Amino acid sequence: MNNGFVAIAALLLFGCCCQTIGQPPALTPALACEKTKDADMMNWCLGAVNLDSGYCDKIVDPGGSKGQKSNCYFIVGIRNKDSDVCQHVTKPEDMNGCLAIAEGNVSRCDILEDGYKETCIKYFAAFTLNSEPCANLSGKQNCYEMVARYSDDASTCEMDASSNNSGCYYNVAVHAMDSSVCEQVSDADSKSTCLAITKNDTSLCPSGANHNSCLGYAAMSNGDYEGCISATGNADQCYFYIATKGKERFF
Repeated sequence: MNNGFVAIAALLLFGCCCQTIGQPPALTPALACEKTKDADMMNWCLGAVNLDSGYCDKIVDPGGSKGQKSNCYFIVGIRNKDSDVCQHVTKPEDMNGCLAIAEGNVSRCDILEDGYKETCIKYFAAFTLNSEPCANLSGKQNCYEMVARYSDDASTCEMDASSNNSGCYYNVAVHAMDSSVCEQVSDADSKSTCLAITKNDTSLCPSGANHNSCLGYAAMSNGDYEGCISATGNADQCYFYIATKGKERFF
């Protein structure tokens, strides 16, 4: 398992020795999930954090209108590379993308119609950190952007010279929490938001219409539950996003 899990395990094991009697326990990702009031969102969150499809089984999501049950299986399936779990994903492009990743076989996407096939290939490229399948897609820039984001590699943004790469740089910077990449973002408000997030400094947020959204993004990206709730007014969203954020748990 990766270093993120090792670090979390060490904190849970040794952190309690220093905890003051009567002090509430630290809000671990699992505890944050359990604070969500929506039962389906809570189980989706716990499934993603624990990589356990048993939580996905508990999601009701009538008619699949919210996609929570399917999305939960998708995350657990790709992270555990478990083909059996992937079979529970409902959308064909998502299910075959999950299977392609689990099996390491991008040809799984070939059975789909063009639009769905392209989405499937993008999933495969992003979660295997392999930009090669992007080259022949009509939406190749979006594919390169997904690979760049999950690999924290800004150079991948430049693989399609015909496109504006500003959004790609923003996503890489925020995912990697690397303020230096924000300097390549061209839109002024987006650049300010990028810097506020990556420097954890809300004084850098733009004024005007994008100010509150910047406060919310900065709080979520830096694990500030109270700041997130104050800025967005949506406690469930804040608990879910912060709990599942992190490459070892979610995307």
